[in-house]
Amino acid sequence: MSKLVLAYALVMLIQPINAEEFLRVMPELTTNYQPDTSGTEGGIWLIMKDAEEALKNSPSRINDPELDAYLHDLICKLTPEYCPEIRIYVIRRPHFNATMAPNGMMQIWTGLLLRAKNEAQLSAVLGHEIGHYLRRHSIKRFDDAKFKTSLFSFLTVGIAGAVATGHMNLNAGRSVLDISQFSMYASIFAYGRAHESEADKYGIQLLADAGMKTEEAAKLWESLTAEFDAANYKKPKPSLFFSTHPAPKDRIRKLNAYSRILSSRLDKEESLGLKAFQERISVHMKTMLSDEINLRQFGQTQYLFQSLLADGISPGLVNYFLGELHRIRKEEGDFALAKQYYEEAKKYEDHDPELYRSLGIMYLKEKNYTLAHAQFSDYLAQLPEATDREMIEYYMTMGR
Repeated sequence: MSKLVLAYALVMLIQPINAEEFLRVMPELTTNYQPDTSGTEGGIWLIMKDAEEALKNSPSRINDPELDAYLHDLICKLTPEYCPEIRIYVIRRPHFNATMAPNGMMQIWTGLLLRAKNEAQLSAVLGHEIGHYLRRHSIKRFDDAKFKTSLFSFLTVGIAGAVATGHMNLNAGRSVLDISQFSMYASIFAYGRAHESEADKYGIQLLADAGMKTEEAAKLWESLTAEFDAANYKKPKPSLFFSTHPAPKDRIRKLNAYSRILSSRLDKEESLGLKAFQERISVHMKTMLSDEINLRQFGQTQYLFQSLLADGISPGLVNYFLGELHRIRKEEGDFALAKQYYEEAKKYEDHDPELYRSLGIMYLKEKNYTLAHAQFSDYLAQLPEATDREMIEYYMTMGR
């Protein structure tokens, strides 16, 4: 009997989602919502208020008013009635992640900005986080005793860390978010798979409402899955998104099904928002690529960079950092590949002058002084105020 039940359940899992089965997910928060300050939820909001104050002045925050305004405009496209209550903070962390606190504070990590290919893909994640917020998923988790224990541990460690680093007075007792706690914070606000699935559905319906291409939600997860597979880790590597979110194949299947339903209902052309997205993100592209290299996850990073090149994104910078990847990795054949990517980068206006220094150092190690001096000369010509000018000029005396 149990085998028959299991077989039936498996059949139901692979059934297609029909249009009439798509019911909109509705918000549980009212606009201008304020919790009872004497209750548990009010206490959580108070903690998050102090956390947000610390986050505003964090050294890991990207302070770019134009980027903040652009991202907030996207929030307003997705949920006009709630956008005044959502505050966005871009955090310099080279991992794919975004989090939403129950008081309307959203973190967007630069690893997400690097991996989203267009406005629609980024908005799919923003809509997903809005879904968590408006469906009160984090508050619902407080009903779970195990989560309460995790939260208590988080607060204890957060307070201890803040005191140890001088970020709070011993008697303050409320400010809990220290810069070293970002990963733990994201872990605490990781949701169960049922909530993640609901947030996916909420996010894609917001995409449709905003007139954005709904199929981009699944495409983002397809590229993430491929990137993770390309890493070829010898041991399973923990990932907040892959451990708590629905299985990637099932998630992609559902998102594609929702997209077909919602796209069929639209009476207007869907938008990618490609140009506006690339213009705004390009300002921070060098920083994001550099941070990705510093993770030293070469297989995964190489796949990501090749994907960016295939999409025509910042070819000069991406080729330069592919050169850096091979130069730093130092496996067989890497030096030759590094040179190829550096030379390719020179063909594009957005190339980084630092490639001439890297190329010069490589030629110097090979004792090819003529080519090394030529690269160093180009480097100093393009960056006359280079902070390492004296060292480069010393290199240029070698071999003479």
